[in-house]
Amino acid sequence: MDFTQHLPLVRERHRRIRSLLLGQRFILCLGQRGQLLMHASTEGPELVGVCTTEAEALGMVQRLRPQLLVTHDVLEDGDGVSLTRRARALLPTLQVLMIVVQPHRFDREAAAAAGCTAQCDARRLGGGSVLLAMQCLLQQHHFVDASLNHCHQLPRLSPREQQVLQGLDQGLSNSELAADLGLRPHTVKGYVRQVQEKLGARNRTEAVALAFQTGLLQAD
Repeated sequence: MDFTQHLPLVRERHRRIRSLLLGQRFILCLGQRGQLLMHASTEGPELVGVCTTEAEALGMVQRLRPQLLVTHDVLEDGDGVSLTRRARALLPTLQVLMIVVQPHRFDREAAAAAGCTAQCDARRLGGGSVLLAMQCLLQQHHFVDASLNHCHQLPRLSPREQQVLQGLDQGLSNSELAADLGLRPHTVKGYVRQVQEKLGARNRTEAVALAFQTGLLQAD
C-alpha cells in the first residue's frame, strides 16, 4: 500500500507524540530489532533505554526509574505481559504502552490485570492510535485500541486436542490418528469435533487453516 500521501499527517502525529513525551523518561523494549533501532534513532533525550528482552527491561526499570515503558507483547526473550507485571511491581507508578504484534494470541484482559495502561494494535500504527494512547496516559486514563476489542482470543486446547490438531495438519484420518495416539477411532472423532468447535471451524480443513491464522500451528 502506498502511504506517501499520508506522510505529512504521520509526521505531524509523530511531532505531537514527541511534544507529549517532553520530560517523560521512557524505555523501549521491542521484540523486533529492526523496529527498535529505527525508533531509537529518531527519538530524543527522553529515551533512556532500549532493549529486546524482558530481563534487560526489568534491569533498566529498576536502575533508571522511567515514567513510561513502551513494549511489544512478544519479545526476544520473555513477553510483554509478564514484563508489565514485574515492572509495575518494581515501580507502581510506571505507565506501560504495549504495542500488540500478535493480536490473535494476545490476552487483553491479562495485560490489563498486569497493569498495562495502554494497548495499541501494531497493524494500525500510523493511524493515530499511539497519539490517542499517549494523550490518555497523560490524563491518567487507560486506552485500548478498538481493533483489539474485536480480536478472537486464542482457543485453549488440551494437550490431546493439540495432538489431534497436528494430526489433522498432517492429513491423517481418524483411524490413523487413533493408531498413532493409542485411542479408539470413536474417541478421536470426539476430539476432532471438539477442536473444530473451539476454533469455530466447519470442517477439518478449515480447522487447520484457522489454527495457522491464530498461531496454534506454526509453519515449518
